[in-house]
Amino acid sequence: MTRRDKLLGRLRATKAEWSHETLTKLLEYHGFKWRDKKHRFFYHTIHTDLTITIPRNKNLRKAYPQRVERMIGIIESREAEMREEEQ
Repeated sequence: MTRRDKLLGRLRATKAEWSHETLTKLLEYHGFKWRDKKHRFFYHTIHTDLTITIPRNKNLRKAYPQRVERMIGIIESREAEMREEEQ
């Protein structure tokens, strides 16, 4: 099991006590790039309509890991659809 899979499994299991750095790594594993201002703005390189903004606090509210999980779910479903279309 890769680090990406372990982090995603942990995200799906619990939404509490996630750090900004860990969510950044997870989003990067799934193709997101980012830029900093007061918050960190993430955008996907292929699915350009997928964006998320996360504050740079040490520990984040549960809503942010939930949003990240939803974004990753969207990416996974779109990639599955793309693979089906190729076949």
